[in-house]
Amino acid sequence: MKPAWDRLGEVYKASKSVVIGDVDCTTDRNRPLCAEHKVEGFPTIKYFNAETGKAGQTYEGERTFDDFLTFSNENLGQSCSNDFKSACSRKEKKVLKKYNSMTAEERAAIIKEADETVEKATKEAEAEGAKIQAEIERITEEKNAVVKAKSATWDMRLLNMVHRAKAEDD
Repeated sequence: MKPAWDRLGEVYKASKSVVIGDVDCTTDRNRPLCAEHKVEGFPTIKYFNAETGKAGQTYEGERTFDDFLTFSNENLGQSCSNDFKSACSRKEKKVLKKYNSMTAEERAAIIKEADETVEKATKEAEAEGAKIQAEIERITEEKNAVVKAKSATWDMRLLNMVHRAKAEDD
């Protein structure tokens, strides 16, 4: 992974908005930083952007240069925000202006409604998934009962052996 990571660092070397860095979490000097960001295994890759905030997010993708580059192009660097309005499209600027003009309570209500909608959809999907899983289990039990009943009636191993032997004789 190290060569791919170093190569990514070279790509962003001159960038003013993306920093590719290394922290050795095994040294006493860096342990507090690593503990703060909940780095427990090595190597751990963390990224930070407007969505992740100061806490950051652990990168879970593949660890090749191409995968790092694709991810960083899609997720890092300046993105539309109050701090980087120059990175906003016209449409995003309108939305940003709208949200900035709202009260904290209005924004919180929208976020709450969205979270509740996602939570409801997730619960419904999980319930439907459980029904489907129960149906699969029922069908599998029925099939296993048929197989067991037929196996008890016929000695399938002997039947198959005789059948193959007779087929070779024909």
